[in-house]
Amino acid sequence: MRRSYKIFVRPKDKEVNEIPRDDHKRELNFRGDEAKQVYEDIIKDTQDCHSAIKNSETSIKKLRDNKTHKKVKKHEQNSAPIKLNANHILRAIDQADMDFLQANVNENNVNIADDFGWTPLMSSAFSGNKRIVEFLLKLGARRDLREKTGLTALQLAQKKQHKEIVSLLKNERAIFVDEEEKITKDRGIEELEEFYCSVCKSSFKETTIKKHEASLLHIFNTNPKLPDPLYGIPKKNKGYQMMLNTGWEESKGLGPSGSGLKYPVKTVLKRDRKGLGRGDEEKPRITHFKSNDLAAVKHVRQERIRIQGRKQIERHVRESARKERAIRRALS
Repeated sequence: MRRSYKIFVRPKDKEVNEIPRDDHKRELNFRGDEAKQVYEDIIKDTQDCHSAIKNSETSIKKLRDNKTHKKVKKHEQNSAPIKLNANHILRAIDQADMDFLQANVNENNVNIADDFGWTPLMSSAFSGNKRIVEFLLKLGARRDLREKTGLTALQLAQKKQHKEIVSLLKNERAIFVDEEEKITKDRGIEELEEFYCSVCKSSFKETTIKKHEASLLHIFNTNPKLPDPLYGIPKKNKGYQMMLNTGWEESKGLGPSGSGLKYPVKTVLKRDRKGLGRGDEEKPRITHFKSNDLAAVKHVRQERIRIQGRKQIERHVRESARKERAIRRALS
């Protein structure tokens, strides 16, 4: 068999990458005036190029400005019919956008509420913006409104410890109450005029019409219909129907003359053996318990009080004397 041999090549000490030298001399084929003319042509071309670039940049800028102007116009046209809701106003309050609030909030929408029952006054009181709170109060924002958890604007301000807003809401409430009292007083003075009551058939001037209509005199003269009496007898009862057919009136009492009782007799349950008229005085009632209630009439067992005998008393005296002697002996 033949063996295959490989030739081993030793590495060189330094590998030198020699770049081939180009000894060829480069020279222009023109000199003098021709070279000057070529140089001026090159400079002129570069200047024309720069001016063309500038002109293109200005034209591009103009086109961009026109496009943006058109976009702004379209945006303004599209954004004109936006309908305000509670979320827009509450977001403006969170951002303290006073210009937006002054332009869009008025007496008609000052008490608008979101899905959770929050009004602009609640949001401004919770965030602690005193300026917005004053602005909303001037527009007539209601302080008695409550959100879904039952808290008012004052309680929300107290929760966040905004003392200035708490005092502002309290003072505004006091001023509002005083103004209401003044208005009611003025109205009362104006309404104290003489008037004629057709029901009472007389004229009055020392009271108002509302107070007179609520008085006993006016109510008595109107002859109000009293509620039907409760006899404890169902109206479908045959005897009850017979009495009605004979001309008996329900508004009168029982009996042929109508002088009987109109209501069932009130009773007191007797559950002891003390005799009649003895024991605790309970309030008489018509009904004491529901029908078929066995627990109501069940006998209640009363525990007897044990009476000590003579021997037990003597034993108790001896024990107390023995304890007293032991205490004295311990203290001496």
